Amino acid sequence: MQKFRALAIRTTPLSRQLRFYKKLPHGQNSAPFQDDLQADPKYQSLNTMYSDMFTSNESLTDKNFPSKENNSDQHVGFDDDIAAINQEIQDFFEPSVSSQDKTDFTLLNAAQLESLAKKDGKFVVQSLSNNPYFNLALEDYIFESTPRPEDFSTNDYQNQRLIFYINSKCCVIGKNQNPWKELYLENLKAQGIPFLRRRSGGGCVVHDLGNVNYSFLTSRKEFDKTFFNKLIVNSLKANDKDACTKDLKLNERGDITLNGYKVSGSAFKVAKNKSYHHGTMLISSALPQFKNLLKPDTVVGEQWDCNSVESVRSHICNLKDHNVMSETDDFVQLISTSFKDHFSEGNESSEPVHIFQCDESVSKIPEIKATMEKLQSAEWKYEHTPRFNVTYNGGTWYQVEKGVIVDSYNKAQTGQHFATAAKI
Repeated sequence: MQKFRALAIRTTPLSRQLRFYKKLPHGQNSAPFQDDLQADPKYQSLNTMYSDMFTSNESLTDKNFPSKENNSDQHVGFDDDIAAINQEIQDFFEPSVSSQDKTDFTLLNAAQLESLAKKDGKFVVQSLSNNPYFNLALEDYIFESTPRPEDFSTNDYQNQRLIFYINSKCCVIGKNQNPWKELYLENLKAQGIPFLRRRSGGGCVVHDLGNVNYSFLTSRKEFDKTFFNKLIVNSLKANDKDACTKDLKLNERGDITLNGYKVSGSAFKVAKNKSYHHGTMLISSALPQFKNLLKPDTVVGEQWDCNSVESVRSHICNLKDHNVMSETDDFVQLISTSFKDHFSEGNESSEPVHIFQCDESVSKIPEIKATMEKLQSAEWKYEHTPRFNVTYNGGTWYQVEKGVIVDSYNKAQTGQHFATAAKI
């Protein structure tokens, strides 16, 4: 399969809005161009479950490009020149693209995002930021703002949402995990890689620019931990012209595997009559760079006694490794289209499913700003660790609650933060 792209280079954050692509079969002439559910045992286990590691072709609408007629009597800047060239190429090679095949990538400002998130309706939001603190806060904000179904038993929920984001390199642990047990914190610090504690449960993952994060939001009634991953698998298979996905499937945990290797892991949250499934998809991650960041199940010289959630270790690979897909944007666009198509079927009377984008300018929304600050705080990262006991090298031992030493082989350390005693 060959892929051809026309790229517009811009100096603004909207550069990703000006890219379009066309795929043609090989051999064909082609043109270059938490309510907290602790009392509900049915869902509590899902709130702490996480697997550690994890088109129709769409183009931009004409209104995103200035027309030659509109600019004939005025100076055309550098950006407008490039946009006009891209439009000419698109018009020449794709004159028959119908309006239903076009996607309007509206860039949301803060007021628009607030309005969109709080009102009824289905939509897709793609974050243009690679800031993990912003992206996790955005995800949490949309989930919390999504209207909840008043009737738990309703089967007519109309507020499904899909969120995509790609983080710069970082490690992310679950709400109920122990960073000292899961991570080589000294290695992260030496490499300048941050770690974050999510506001949802589950295990530890490493993110980079080759990994796509997605979150599917729906009602508690419609919650199904395999639904969205099935949609992803079916979409990738339908997009595969070279039989590269014949061994792409879900395992017994609902994770997506390819030729026996995990390419996607999932986490789930059920609260306030709503639910979300968020997961990762390894497209082209620099997997060798993850070495010595995540601790194995056992580390020589360390003995742990704790109730924190443990990550499940798995062999992983990228979609790119098996020639399934090599670009993160391709995955985002493919699954956005599949979501749009699925939730538009048989709903002629309902509002269409739109695809939006946003950047960090929306962090002025108070809830997003507050969550970002919380995620970055040492109090949230360390002091929310569940109680644990640890013994090093058979002699040095600590009892720790909320990140603070309550007892130790060295009584003088009682009351100190464990991060200080551990020199991290």
